[in-house]
Amino acid sequence: MRAIGLTLALLAGCTVAPSTSQAADPARNPVPTTTRPDADHLDWNTDCAAEDGHYVLDVDPGYTAGFRRTPAGYESARTHLLWVHSTQSDRTYWYGFSISNGSGGAFALPQRGPDDTANPMDGPEAVWDAGVSFYPMGLDGVIGYEPPQGEGDSAQAPPLILIPELAAHLELSPYFDDRTVRETAPRALFRLVRCGDTPVPWTQDASFR
Repeated sequence: MRAIGLTLALLAGCTVAPSTSQAADPARNPVPTTTRPDADHLDWNTDCAAEDGHYVLDVDPGYTAGFRRTPAGYESARTHLLWVHSTQSDRTYWYGFSISNGSGGAFALPQRGPDDTANPMDGPEAVWDAGVSFYPMGLDGVIGYEPPQGEGDSAQAPPLILIPELAAHLELSPYFDDRTVRETAPRALFRLVRCGDTPVPWTQDASFR
């Protein structure tokens, strides 16, 4: 967790802080505050369903991401899948999830596509080798598990997503035949920029408070 904390501090430091006038005007720069209605769940308070959220990597907009509901008959209790699209390779990478019962957090595991009903935790060793740690985050720095661990229809899109090992692991997905493709996603935050067809209301330079 110390390493994650240092990463977050560095990433937050790379974000341009809003001006004093912007910060003082909540209508211009609203920052959703994370709340915890019970011991097991967080509310991101973005008023955006998880599957409607569209994310862009801060440093390289050629990498985008989002969530999708799991298909009928899915063999895992998780309610959402993660997709990451790369314009560099024109690939869309799909992930299911494993969530530790201890302090291990969420782990995103490659799967064949959005209609695959198999539990990715039952996949071969190559699936686990290509897995990545996954941190949904609030703009206030809170790290949670929703999604993929949410309440289905009520799961909200988090303001930020951190996937520290993304660059090194995207190209390890075992579900693509061409093993020569390379990805260069920098270590940065995926930021919620759109909900459905509507741009998010807070400014793109909003930082942690």
